Amino acid sequence: MDLSYQSTEQSIFQDLKEAVVLIDKQGRIVYYNQQASTLAAHQNKRPLAKDAHILDVFPKAELMRVLQTKKAEIRKLFRLSEHISVHVSRFPLVNKDGELLGAAAIIQQDRALEEDWRVDEYIQQGMQAVLQNASQAFVIMDENLLVILQNPAYEKFQYLLKKDSSAEAEWKEQLSNVSKKTMETRRTVVQKVAGPSIEGNIRCIPNLIDGIWKGCILFIDYDIEQAELRKKLEQSRKIIRTLEAQSRFEDFTAESPRMKMAVQQGKIAADMDYTVFLRGLAGTGKKMFANAIHNEGKRRYQAFTAIDCLQEQEKVSAFLEMLRSEDTSLQPSGTVYMENITDLSMEQQKKLHLICSNQDETAGYRLVLSASVNVETAMMKGLFLQELYYELLQTSIHLPSLKERKEDIAPLVKEWIQLANKEYGSCVASVDKTAIEALQSFPFEHHFREMRAVVFHSLAKIDRQKTILKEADLAFSSSTADNSQNAILLEPEDKPLSELVEEYEKVIIERTLAKLDGNKTLTAKKLGLSVRNLYYKLEKYHLN
Repeated sequence: MDLSYQSTEQSIFQDLKEAVVLIDKQGRIVYYNQQASTLAAHQNKRPLAKDAHILDVFPKAELMRVLQTKKAEIRKLFRLSEHISVHVSRFPLVNKDGELLGAAAIIQQDRALEEDWRVDEYIQQGMQAVLQNASQAFVIMDENLLVILQNPAYEKFQYLLKKDSSAEAEWKEQLSNVSKKTMETRRTVVQKVAGPSIEGNIRCIPNLIDGIWKGCILFIDYDIEQAELRKKLEQSRKIIRTLEAQSRFEDFTAESPRMKMAVQQGKIAADMDYTVFLRGLAGTGKKMFANAIHNEGKRRYQAFTAIDCLQEQEKVSAFLEMLRSEDTSLQPSGTVYMENITDLSMEQQKKLHLICSNQDETAGYRLVLSASVNVETAMMKGLFLQELYYELLQTSIHLPSLKERKEDIAPLVKEWIQLANKEYGSCVASVDKTAIEALQSFPFEHHFREMRAVVFHSLAKIDRQKTILKEADLAFSSSTADNSQNAILLEPEDKPLSELVEEYEKVIIERTLAKLDGNKTLTAKKLGLSVRNLYYKLEKYHLN
């Protein structure tokens, strides 16, 4: 080793409180200070000597490992004897060309206080070596929370943050909060950060020298892949939830001949590219049927877009222009379902006719159209384009009304009862024959949608001890005790089922609460609800 170590010994070694030993690349002791000599004599009863091998003086020394790994080891606990423990920091010594010259060990007694990081140049160089090679990002701040030292891993972390402004804002806020909290409490603070693209943990430790606040050190563990995986997992869950909400032909109860025919035609149409026209009265399940055609066909993994030609005129016009575009990149993909096409203007019907007649297999979309009114009657009145009528007549599927599929009513009611039992806490297990006959003969204006509402409303008000649904329990029955409540069901308003259920549920809760003099516990028990769920519904319907 060269003479540069002579000056190192004079300027650093003898003034340090720590014991210092330097070896060459063969493990022979080159230099040591007085503290190291005292430590060796105390342990082995023999003094240090130049050119002696390090293992001869310290048999358990691990400095030779540093020669092999060329990696620094900071403040490793080392037990010299049963009563003496020390902290050892080991550093490889290399020249400007990267050639290994030897290694150095700094031995500090366990009770010794840590010095400020701006101490002897030799230790600072060792710390710099650790900072440059540590994979964990950390930054050192002074008492004013100004950065005085940061490692490359932290610089890389900052670079990644700049790529995502939302993540950068979240992390900067948390880093600032943690630093201030550590400064206020003088304690270690740990904070988890769930950023949109980068998540991880912050650990901030105070730096106190002789009880005086000198700043803090922030350690950052971050993970980009975990955040990305979590994001993909949430996207997958959304897809799964969407798929679970979609319809299949196996979801349709088809005991009646006409419904069996419709399902068979739908399965054939699902594999074709031509436009499908669904006919049937309001409430017969045309949108659900269109969704089943989409999900059983080759475009099942693409979008299903539903457009109401009566309610969404602007959207209709925009989609017609996209469908007519010669630029396939502007055309929608998947299945486009247009309901109430009899409400299109004559000009829009002409455009739709051109689209249907010119559509080929190369198109990225397929059309499913429907109407709830009699198309022939509309055509005779001059409200429906004749050419479009004959075009759609070739691929029409008729969805039967309740009168045409009475065989399906009993199994449908049983399915709905199972769902309603879960919703309202009822325990109905079967349906009386007279109740089925009453449902089969009742003139529902909104068909299955209205009949389903009747079943749900019936179970919402039924006695929780009853296991059989009888005719008297049906919401439209004249024998029902409170006919004023049934008016909600018989109003010919075209409302979603969820709104109808909520309206009736509000009435039931309000009446029951009044009968029981406002006793919420008894009301919850009477309705088969938990007290917590009842309070939620009272808040929801503003009944408090």
